Amino acid sequence: MRSRRYAPVEPSQVYPLLTWVLALFVGAAFNVVALTFLAYLLALLLPAYSFWVLCAVFLFLPILLAALMTELEPTRIIMPPSYIQALTAGWFLAVIPIGAFNWWFIPKTEPAILFALLAVFGAVIDDLLTPKTLGYAYEPTKLPVHSLVAYASITDVQDRIMTDAHRKTIGLQDDPIETGQGVLLRTDKSHNLQVFVMLSKGQANNETEVAITAFNKEQYQITVPDVAKEVAREKALYVAAIMTKSEETTKSIAVAQQKDESRLVKDRELLTSFIRNSEAIGAFEKVSKVSANAWARIALFGISYIVPLWFYLNGDIAKALETFVTITATLAILSGVQLFRRKAS
Repeated sequence: MRSRRYAPVEPSQVYPLLTWVLALFVGAAFNVVALTFLAYLLALLLPAYSFWVLCAVFLFLPILLAALMTELEPTRIIMPPSYIQALTAGWFLAVIPIGAFNWWFIPKTEPAILFALLAVFGAVIDDLLTPKTLGYAYEPTKLPVHSLVAYASITDVQDRIMTDAHRKTIGLQDDPIETGQGVLLRTDKSHNLQVFVMLSKGQANNETEVAITAFNKEQYQITVPDVAKEVAREKALYVAAIMTKSEETTKSIAVAQQKDESRLVKDRELLTSFIRNSEAIGAFEKVSKVSANAWARIALFGISYIVPLWFYLNGDIAKALETFVTITATLAILSGVQLFRRKAS
């Protein structure tokens, strides 16, 4: 009798996996409840636009719910909105045959097909929007980092790497990216397999830290497969080779492996923090980093402009324009005063 084979899930992964599955069902349940409540509300208040408003909510609500479920996870595991769409479509297909579906403003003929097609369309759109809105799951400790010390200035090292022949061999884009610590040379964002070469100032003058890594951008996560590890190793060897090789118009640059543990940690932190802040996070997480002071200002602007909007909706256009100009001028003056005080201090 053959031994039973179990799914290859490590014990440390069981709890995150179970909570992820639970969060998925919770997100789908909230989606169904919100759609049902909105359907009745729209049918009472805006029956002429109910169907189109519901279609828009059907498309974008799973993204908001997936963002919430992602942030609630004990570890950052991306919750795909398309999965919530699939469960929601399954709910529609399950309740329609038993007569529990009574959104009276939807045509009664074949509503299951309508919502199934809408769910498929929504899932495709949501999949395309997921990296932009929710970002990628990212485990920085698994990132392969190769650190070198080049005994030359950052400009000289950059010029050597960015010659057309070497740049194309490494696979870097034309434009370097200026960072607070130095310069980042990278593969174009459209490529799944990414190569990063971070140049930062070393401990002494005319000394440059060169940190090299590679990773793969999948649909919902940043991974480091064996091919990425091999690519990072090969690119590090290639960079060291082109530095030490003397060419017709350039002298060789001495290169050594970085052995200082503190510098190795610093190089890793520079790369991982850049990837986390520029590659892994999406729009929702960037918005969540906005300070409470900034949110208060946004709320103030929003509340202030309710007044001219109210005048406009009541047909008093002159009063609406007057209050709009007055509020805009007042907020501009207050912002200018605060900016002046900040510069003066």
